[in-house]
Amino acid sequence: MLYQLFFKQGQDSMFIIRESDGIIVKVNDAAVKAYGYTREEMLEMRVEDLFDLETFKAIESIRGGLSNESNVTTRHCRKDSSAFPVEVGLKSAAAEEGKLLFATVRDMTKHGPAPEKTKAITEQKLAEETLAIAVQRKWSEEDLRHSEEKLRITNQQLLDIIDFLPDATFVIDRDGRVIAWNHAIEEITGVPKKGMLGKGDYAYAVPFYGKPRPILIDLVFTEEREIKLLYDYVRKEGDTFFGETFVPSAYLGKGTFLWGKASPLFDHDGNIVGAIESIRDISSLKHLEELTHLTGNELKQALEKLDERELMDRIIRTSPAGILVVNSKMEVVFANTRAEQLLGLNIKSENPRVYQKPLWFVTDEKGNPILDEDFVYMQVIISGKQVFDVEQGIQWPDGTRKLLSINGAPLFDRSGRVEGAVLSIEDKTGRKEAEERIINYQSQLRSLAAKLSLAEERERRRIAEGIHDQISQSLAISRLKIGELKRAASIDAVLENLDEIIFLIEDVIMKTRSLTFELSPPILYELGFGAAVEWLAEQLLEKNGLQVFLKNELASAALKEEVRVILFSSVRELFFNIVKHAGAHKVNVSIKNLGMKVRIVVEDDGTGFNARLFGPMPGKPDGYGLFSVKERLEHLGGRMEIISGIGHGTSIVIEAPLKNDD
Repeated sequence: MLYQLFFKQGQDSMFIIRESDGIIVKVNDAAVKAYGYTREEMLEMRVEDLFDLETFKAIESIRGGLSNESNVTTRHCRKDSSAFPVEVGLKSAAAEEGKLLFATVRDMTKHGPAPEKTKAITEQKLAEETLAIAVQRKWSEEDLRHSEEKLRITNQQLLDIIDFLPDATFVIDRDGRVIAWNHAIEEITGVPKKGMLGKGDYAYAVPFYGKPRPILIDLVFTEEREIKLLYDYVRKEGDTFFGETFVPSAYLGKGTFLWGKASPLFDHDGNIVGAIESIRDISSLKHLEELTHLTGNELKQALEKLDERELMDRIIRTSPAGILVVNSKMEVVFANTRAEQLLGLNIKSENPRVYQKPLWFVTDEKGNPILDEDFVYMQVIISGKQVFDVEQGIQWPDGTRKLLSINGAPLFDRSGRVEGAVLSIEDKTGRKEAEERIINYQSQLRSLAAKLSLAEERERRRIAEGIHDQISQSLAISRLKIGELKRAASIDAVLENLDEIIFLIEDVIMKTRSLTFELSPPILYELGFGAAVEWLAEQLLEKNGLQVFLKNELASAALKEEVRVILFSSVRELFFNIVKHAGAHKVNVSIKNLGMKVRIVVEDDGTGFNARLFGPMPGKPDGYGLFSVKERLEHLGGRMEIISGIGHGTSIVIEAPLKNDD
């Protein structure tokens, strides 16, 4: 019977108490041994005769209906009056005969972390809590056969108790399907109950080992040697198997040492109908095993630092800097979460204590491969000293690079020899790229300032030459003609000179107006931005043989003067670029409101260019025009977007805030 299995194997003291009068109605062998009374003596006792006041208060609380379960840490007395510390677990359970109280008493003097005890650790409360339901099943067996509803309730209570157990526990049926998966095992595996119930084909092994495979619980059905070889330690006592090993995928891939106990479940005829396994994390016990070679003060100091070690381990694993340990074979034997992410490290499947060799190779800060002796690790190993702030890169086969800042320190063995190194790494890729962008940007601004100065000087010279060659010459000739008027002998000569003077004055007026339009077209201020762009398209594009399609949907011409001037100069720069570089035949221009912004789109069907290379570059002076447009727009709170490709024309979008004059 199921309850007999749990009751017999329980290594903690177990009691079944009738809640109505507090009489002990059943005890296990462990309780008889722990308290020193005979079974007959204990079955004549009430709870107040055997337990201390704290335990009795907890029982009275449950009997009074204030709670359904309780846990107490206190001290109990044996028959010889000797006291011992205990941890008491109490839980109420309903039975046909009335309410029963199930009590588990753990002797804390025997519950220690000694390594030799780890192999005999039992399921903590699994047997104890399940026993309450199992007893009900035994005592009401005849009634349960005739009541499916009572059986369903009992089974649900059994599952509820399994879920309540502090040890990670799961149950499979004879076909290997998971029928119970408690809360504690959800925490270890990260797999919720609803994602595991009903699954077979060794699905319960995947959260532990990363793949479906037989594990300890499967030894209940078949004692295959291959399964035992997967464990560091396996032992069988009766029908129960004990084992321990390192589990790489537990705790979402962090890995840990686990101890397990697997036992069969029988039906009423003694046939195996399933199996149950309880699991414990024994990482801290493994650490204690490492300390067993220490003696005297060394051991005392090590034990005193256990809590400190746990704190440091937590700090190291959650550090924002990558931390890793490399052994003398140049194998990474430890990496915190950040180092795993940064370096793309993965644990070896055949050796869960060593990471796989990474695919990347080490470079200097400029991306050039370096010699082995220049690795930070080798610098530390060779010198036996710490190194700080060494910049080195790592590069993957696909060309992806990361720039790292690395600190290193040696690790020494007991004889003082260097046996490895600990490295801390920080990703400087983003920072370095930002620094390079800033330096490049500053260089662009300096070049732009120089270009603007030269452009301003060239514009002054062009204006001066225009005034000298055109306006000044026309005025000089007009002056000469007026002088001839004074010496004219006839009216015909006077009229002829006047006609020439009028023609020269009209020419001066036209050239002056043309120069004025070039410098600052009055139409921009008199008729508005849209009309000015139409005039500009006619003057620059159509006169150079380009077809222009302009669509002006700007709702208001009353742009703020600063916005109007900068947008006009930006469009003029775009038109100049099309005429000089695009090799286009057709240009589409669109002007429209976009919320509180004005958007201008200039598209051409020219040769296009690689937009990713946009910006001023050495030997490419024309890039400064677009760069200056971008800078001026961003000053307004606007933006410029370039969409282009070689052989696919160019589309440039400029946007700026739309503000009406006050």
